[in-house]
Amino acid sequence: MKKIEHYQQKSILIYDDQFFRGKDGVHYSNEAHIVFMLKYRHYFKQLGLISRYRKEPCTGPYRIPSEVCVHKLPHYESVIDLMFRLPLLLPRIYLIVRNVLPKYDYFMCSWPTPVSLLMLVLHHYLPGKTKRQSMILVRQNMNKLVELRYTGWRRTLGLLLCRFLDRQFHRYGKSAIVFPVGAEMYAHYSKLHNHTILMTLPLVSRADIPDEIKLKPIDIKGRIKLLFVGRLDKEKALDIMLHALKILVTHFPEVELDLVGEGTEESELRQLATELGIEERVHFLGYVGFGQELYDLYRQADVFVISSLSEGFPKVIVEAMVMGTPVVATEVGGIPNVIHHGENGWLVAPGSPECLAAGVQQVLEDPQLYASLRRQAAEESEYYTCENQIERMLQYMNECHADPETRPRER
Repeated sequence: MKKIEHYQQKSILIYDDQFFRGKDGVHYSNEAHIVFMLKYRHYFKQLGLISRYRKEPCTGPYRIPSEVCVHKLPHYESVIDLMFRLPLLLPRIYLIVRNVLPKYDYFMCSWPTPVSLLMLVLHHYLPGKTKRQSMILVRQNMNKLVELRYTGWRRTLGLLLCRFLDRQFHRYGKSAIVFPVGAEMYAHYSKLHNHTILMTLPLVSRADIPDEIKLKPIDIKGRIKLLFVGRLDKEKALDIMLHALKILVTHFPEVELDLVGEGTEESELRQLATELGIEERVHFLGYVGFGQELYDLYRQADVFVISSLSEGFPKVIVEAMVMGTPVVATEVGGIPNVIHHGENGWLVAPGSPECLAAGVQQVLEDPQLYASLRRQAAEESEYYTCENQIERMLQYMNECHADPETRPRER
């Protein structure tokens, strides 16, 4: 691998559409993705973060180190809220970004959002663009997410915005290096640009990987614990998971499900669990931040389950792999890039409680399969660490600038 030490003399600004907040001079984030972003400070001389900032003093689950520069954008609750307040907020956001962007050698923005577009436009027209490299991180299929999450006029407005942003990308994204997450997004963007590389966005660090995975025996006649970690939102299709649990009860009398996370669907899921008669088997544990407490939940689980209809790259899969917890997941988005059916996990068709239940049953009832999935997943987890993925990014940037055929094109 070519050396990447020269980045340690450079600075990078990262925009991700999340909430920052602060209290007593300390900055916080409420999103686990910040863990990945903060790793860049070990590779660059200076890391800057920019995103919307809450006015009310408050803390959050993830503290931002003092050596990281935090640039505050006006607060808005959602992209829909931003669109309605655009005449008021856009001039303020423009002035902040115009002042901050030229201070950095590199910038990376999550796509697609209106603020990302503004950053790309400013990069295009501000002096020094030939010295300042832009990078675009595509974390998920936003069109599919809008279709699943919203209804009525909100869905219509969201889809129109996605199409508008996609068209603008063709104009202002040509000079960027694109890092799509998952095969679905990679297939889309690699057709448009010759400077794309398939990425994953894990939170797991090399230091998190245990020296040895203890393989505990499974008693399928005893207590079986299933685990889900993530937002309790519509695209996660957790109603499918509850129906699958109902089916599994007939095979595993003491099966239980831990749901870790918060979201808009929690009350509906609680009601569904009651209607299905499995309310005592479903445990809503609320939000648990990334760290040792969450790792303990993975260790205690027998199978980690994902029932999503749409995904970019679910970081929780790598967390389960590191802890040696077998994964049964739907074959959507970027999941098949990490989980190879029958090798390091088990894939099932989305939208079917029967398929999901059958997958879990297959893994639990085959001791050899169960053990091999655990071992293979643990062995592969090093590839999906934060450090390895960031180093892949930096190496690819080296290659793009060294090879005229792959160097990002300027308009």
